[in-house]
Amino acid sequence: PSSLNRFHSFLYEDPDSVGNKLAAYAPQFTFQFNAHGDPEKGIESVTFFSANEEGKPIKISRGEERVFVWCFFLALLEVDGWANTQDAHIFIDDPVSSLDEHNIFVTADSIFQQIEGHYLKKRLIVTTHHIGLFSILADRLTRGEKSSRYKKIVKLFILKKNGDELVLEDPRRNVFLYHLHVLQILDEASRVQL
Repeated sequence: PSSLNRFHSFLYEDPDSVGNKLAAYAPQFTFQFNAHGDPEKGIESVTFFSANEEGKPIKISRGEERVFVWCFFLALLEVDGWANTQDAHIFIDDPVSSLDEHNIFVTADSIFQQIEGHYLKKRLIVTTHHIGLFSILADRLTRGEKSSRYKKIVKLFILKKNGDELVLEDPRRNVFLYHLHVLQILDEASRVQL
């Protein structure tokens, strides 16, 4: 069972609940949380419905699922009973998997808003496989107009293979440009003998 299930009461009881906050993020479809047979286990699944055809369940794309999960997370951060228990760290793992470029930029902006709202109180850790998301956040945190707030507290790393071991490398030692980095990776991959 999901560790979020202990917070399932927030989805139904409070008028300012996560369910209400989440509804604002999903205008293209409606959704229903399906309770587990055992109330202690919380939510078993989510069913999505067409906003135009009331009551008709639909299958949403993988990207839409990712957007829904991201919005669910953002809504949870707004719920006092949940957010207050997460008082030290917020860990965001690869939030842009299966998203199109537009939603990657939107997600980068929403992550930056979370950083702005929480950087004095909480430690935010963001991991991603998407070098574009990394570049956007790195640029805003180290060179953007508000970067002076973060320069001394932000740490950027790229996981690289060095021989047989993996190392966290600081990309600021070198000039880090997204397209140049992609070309370097492609060049390294073309030299690997199968």
